[in-house]
Amino acid sequence: MKAIYDVDDYGLDQISTGNVIGFLMEAYEKGYIDSVFLDGLDLKWGDVPSTIQMIGKIARREGVGDLASKGVRKLAAKIGKDSRNSPLKSKVMSWLAGMFMFQPAERSVTLPPIGERVT
Repeated sequence: MKAIYDVDDYGLDQISTGNVIGFLMEAYEKGYIDSVFLDGLDLKWGDVPSTIQMIGKIARREGVGDLASKGVRKLAAKIGKDSRNSPLKSKVMSWLAGMFMFQPAERSVTLPPIGERVT
């Protein structure tokens, strides 16, 4: 619950922030990045303290948080390797992360179920 409150208090979009942190966890788990890339964090699935710290880094754009604040697409481009094929780098989520990462939480977005592919 603390992570949810922190994201909200910082004014970040919860879905985009969760997607970015999930992507970083997956990249860390697969060995695409190490704790040096993550500014010393041991960002594993279920590690709440590291997740809270990463939320703060993203909000303040500190260290890896600056790149993470730009979304999964930018992270995947920087990391390289097979991270570009992550299911977390989806059509909508990458677009939302880039567009709404630092927008007020009360804003929302409506997307049509069909239409052009956003890449």
